[in-house]
Amino acid sequence: MVNKKRMVGERTMKKMLFLAIMSLCATAAFCQDIIVMKNGDEVEAIIKEIGPKEVKYIEHGNPDGVLYTVLKSDVFQIKYENGKREMFSEAVANTPAVNENFTGGQRVGTWAINSILPGVGSFVIMGDNFGGGIQLGAGVLAYILIIAGVADIVKGSELYEVQTSPGNPDIYNYKPPTTEWVNDEDTLNGGIAMTVIGGLLLTANGIFNIARSAMYDKPAPAVASGFDPSGLQLAVLAGNKVGISYTLRF
Repeated sequence: MVNKKRMVGERTMKKMLFLAIMSLCATAAFCQDIIVMKNGDEVEAIIKEIGPKEVKYIEHGNPDGVLYTVLKSDVFQIKYENGKREMFSEAVANTPAVNENFTGGQRVGTWAINSILPGVGSFVIMGDNFGGGIQLGAGVLAYILIIAGVADIVKGSELYEVQTSPGNPDIYNYKPPTTEWVNDEDTLNGGIAMTVIGGLLLTANGIFNIARSAMYDKPAPAVASGFDPSGLQLAVLAGNKVGISYTLRF
């Protein structure tokens, strides 16, 4: 009788042990998180940390292994072991892009290049088409005026011979005509005026270059939402026709 009770007790203990082991196995099988990437890959993991930009995890089944890091922008969702799901795609898509401004070195470089080649620094370094266009146009015009003005100054400064008193051999006491060397005043004065205007324009362009290089900021990037199924709408048109419209939100 005692042996029979002992056998029943042993069977009961074995069943309880078996159930406990199965329960632990089932718990171990489901005690994991699943990271679903945007490319469709699924990673069995144990989530350790979710930061502003990154997700840190270790591989499931290797709790003492390496700590891995993935970008949240590459993660579609996380399925937690308790059944909870966390979506990341929409949050990342709606996060404003960080708009880092120009550095001091970029501003100085823009100013230095524009001082030699007006507008080129703005185009190449800052991507400032408006400011670069103004500097390029003003700089080219200033150089043209200065070069043309200097050429006229040189030309107008050349002396040429003019006849001051025409002679008339038919009158009494005839004297041969006299001549003198003079400058071309009109050409000379015009060259001086063009040179001065060109210099003033070049000076103004230099002041604009300093101000624009120091004050121009990067434009904020345009942010538009991705495809949103809720933007689709059905409309019944005249003649029992059905139309589809989509609202694009910015």
